Amino acid sequence: MPSIPNPSPDGAVTEFRGPHRLFSNMFRAPVAWGDAVTAARLWACNELPYVLAKTLSAEERALGLAVFERAEAREPDKAGMAVRRWGKRLVLRPNWDTTRRGVMLALVRDKFARNPALGEALVATGDGLIEEGNSWGDVYWGIARRAVPERGIRAGDGENHLGRILMQVRAELRQGEHHLALPL
Repeated sequence: MPSIPNPSPDGAVTEFRGPHRLFSNMFRAPVAWGDAVTAARLWACNELPYVLAKTLSAEERALGLAVFERAEAREPDKAGMAVRRWGKRLVLRPNWDTTRRGVMLALVRDKFARNPALGEALVATGDGLIEEGNSWGDVYWGIARRAVPERGIRAGDGENHLGRILMQVRAELRQGEHHLALPL
């Protein structure tokens, strides 16, 4: 587990790189998840169960897990990205637009409750703004740090739902709330 990074003077986190990589869904930290299609278990990082939850097909989920495992055998640090790319081709479950934030909230809660050093690092950001600043133009979960004109994205665009979830979980942890998805 990493050491707790020194927060900026105002506690702000504007991207999940370097000492703040631990806030990324790609960061390897055990997280529990399961549902009616996939048995509950511990996963290597948030990204894998999040992508698997996009579909209700057990067969597709098995393929996604295989993609992750093959990538992990070659380059463990790249496995989350491999499954993310794979997940872009999925036919999304019918209610994904209304379900995805709840899935992410459950995963983030579990990650920071299950891994106390990570929870401490999150709380150490104080009341600072947390933004998932990115260069690839994710304007749903984060904030675009550069323009992507071909997609109509300007630098600074974004809803920052992941940052908002992290700030919510930080407030919960500060109040002593520890939401484990499953007691594994």
